[in-house]
Amino acid sequence: MNISNNRLFIIVIVLLLFSQCTSTLKRKRINLQRIDRNELVQFASNVNPTYQTLGIKYSVNIQRDGSSNNLNGNIRILNDSAIWINFNLALGINLGRALLTVDKFEVVNFRDKSYYFGSYCKTEKMLGTSINYHVLQNILTSTFLWPDSISPSGKSFIIDETVDGEFILNEQFHDFSSNITIDSKSFKIKEFELSKVSSPIKVTVKYNNYLNIDGRILPQNIKIVFHDNNVETKIEIEFNKITIDKNFKIPFKVPNKYETIELK
Repeated sequence: MNISNNRLFIIVIVLLLFSQCTSTLKRKRINLQRIDRNELVQFASNVNPTYQTLGIKYSVNIQRDGSSNNLNGNIRILNDSAIWINFNLALGINLGRALLTVDKFEVVNFRDKSYYFGSYCKTEKMLGTSINYHVLQNILTSTFLWPDSISPSGKSFIIDETVDGEFILNEQFHDFSSNITIDSKSFKIKEFELSKVSSPIKVTVKYNNYLNIDGRILPQNIKIVFHDNNVETKIEIEFNKITIDKNFKIPFKVPNKYETIELK
């Protein structure tokens, strides 16, 4: 690998925590003059996938500082409870695992024999907004990203419509600007962009190739671009197989004598 294992883990976890082709859903076109933010959120929420568990086989390409790294593995989601991810190198070499719950996240790096853990408090203090478990779950499932239950306070919003018939919901809160592009027929998210006014931090998430899996509409391809201090990191995630509401385990055990690092 061209970047250290520790750095790779930090990049993946941080980007996930910040953690389209339109679907085939047919819906009546809404006149922009008669729709407000709450209505748009409701329409988008109505097409969110409903599930108890999601099992995903994925592959991912990470590009940063001229280097490119490929990983694959599995993602297991217990809705509103836990996200389990394992990371493999080529030939099935197990690099590590991550377990994210509502209150904390844990990462085991098998290559470096290290264990990381921490809460989302630091992320919230640094960014001034709720980048947490639910936002990560929403990004992976293309669920509407800013419902009222986790929406930042002190925000303002504007709704525009493009010539291609898309809604763009712009929200300003604290030191941040958020743009969500929504297809006006399917009401699925096409693109999400978050930028910080007082710093070069910018995150863009794009969704491609929505699939109908047992009546649930889920993205097959997610592209994440992270800009920070003139460094661009690109992550492209491909969902190779998706199963819904199947029983599975989320094994997570920290081997003895691993170095423990708390991310405060």
